[in-house]
Amino acid sequence: MSTIPRYLMRDAELVNAPTLWSPKGLSVQTIMADGKQFKNLYFKDAQCVFSRVQHHTHRKTKKGYEPLKSCMSKRTRGKGVCKADFPKTRLCVKKPLVVCQGLARRFGLRVTGRRNAFGTVVGKRSCQWQSGTLASFAVLFRSNSHTLPNYRVPLLPMTHEAIAVSGALYLLPHFS
Repeated sequence: MSTIPRYLMRDAELVNAPTLWSPKGLSVQTIMADGKQFKNLYFKDAQCVFSRVQHHTHRKTKKGYEPLKSCMSKRTRGKGVCKADFPKTRLCVKKPLVVCQGLARRFGLRVTGRRNAFGTVVGKRSCQWQSGTLASFAVLFRSNSHTLPNYRVPLLPMTHEAIAVSGALYLLPHFS
């Protein structure tokens, strides 16, 4: 896992390799096929790293999952609460969302204080145990980075669409 994958080193080994800016007789179709092959290898590699190191782990007991001692919250020691709030069952969403006050209430996030989530992007998540990071970090560092960029998106009419959820009107992002 700690070595650089071959597909990332391929172009570095070919000193006179044709590029998009100096194709040296290559057709656009050949260059596009090479790009598609690279993309497939990149995402396959990212998935391999994610499946090996980006999952948060708790001990399975008869009562369910219990946080490890190092993972247990100091404030709620003995109550079996994870300091990173895993499993993140509320944050399993099918598309990226910009957190507004309504969605923060729905997801159990804060919108005030130092660690508020107001205007952050909740990324697509299909597994409640998946720890977030950028695919490029996983591919480059080959380890568990637990980092996500702290992007804040302004809540504007063009980044939201209104939907009704349990009688209240929430604003959801509209990405085109």
